[in-house]
Amino acid sequence: MKAQFISTDYVYKWSVIENNVDADLITKFIWKAQDLNIQAALGENLYRKLLNDCPNFTGNYLTLVKDYIQPAQTEWVVYHALPFINFRLTNKAVSQKSSDNSSPSGLDELKWLRDQVRTNAEFLSAHIVTGK
Repeated sequence: MKAQFISTDYVYKWSVIENNVDADLITKFIWKAQDLNIQAALGENLYRKLLNDCPNFTGNYLTLVKDYIQPAQTEWVVYHALPFINFRLTNKAVSQKSSDNSSPSGLDELKWLRDQVRTNAEFLSAHIVTGK
């Protein structure tokens, strides 16, 4: 199995996603964020090097992963997961989750929230390359 730069525990600790969200669901978005967004920010060669070194990073590579990649990837996980925390695709239909104590967000609120998260993720991803 390919190496991951972050874990579900990291996502729960450093993002707005609560630890009662299914870890299997979050793992899917860890992979998506890493493959789509982090690889794009790093470029193919550096991405492959880090995958091969994971989790035994040292020196500047450790700084790159801890200070830049992990925070950016966490934001991208939230971005990709948001619609699927609220909606489920089943063999019967696309359904919206609800509970006795809360009501699901509407599409406009979800779009607004994703825009906020995307802004943060893009900012952090830009700093992967510049290191600033």
